[in-house]
Order: sequence, then C-alpha cells, then structure tokens
Amino acid sequence: EKALALIESGVCTVAILDTNLAGVSAGPAATALAARGVPFLVLSGYAPHQQAPPFSAAAIHLQKPCPPERLIDALRSVTGPQ
Repeated sequence: EKALALIESGVCTVAILDTNLAGVSAGPAATALAARGVPFLVLSGYAPHQQAPPFSAAAIHLQKPCPPERLIDALRSVTGPQ
C-alpha cells in the first residue's frame, strides 16, 4: 500500500522491486510503475521465468544474492546518463 501511494504521488522516478516480500507480492507495484512509464528493476530470489507477468515489464532482472556493484550498474542502466 505504501509503495502504491508513493507511485501514485508521482515522486517515484525509479524503483527496485522484490517479487515477494514476506508473502506479499509486489505485482501491483510493478503494474503501477509500468503504467506510468517509471523504470524499475527486479531483485529477487526467483529466476525471471518463475516471476509473474507484471514483473516482465522490468528491463533488468537480478538474482539474489546480488553484489552491490552489479546493482549499482543496473540502476545506472535504467536511469540513463546523469
């Protein structure tokens, strides 16, 4: 609910989503981000083929555990040049 409120407020410009946090799917957040054209990446213990369709809108899927450097590089790639 908090993520959806943040997305709807328009202040979210990029996001990192886990597909499942404590049994709660982030699918609604992925759908809302994609609908608004907000870039996001998925950082999950699930492989991309195991993820529900809302997460396929993410250009980048990273598998946990993920080295910090790889996460930083992925964020740079979805945010574009700074």
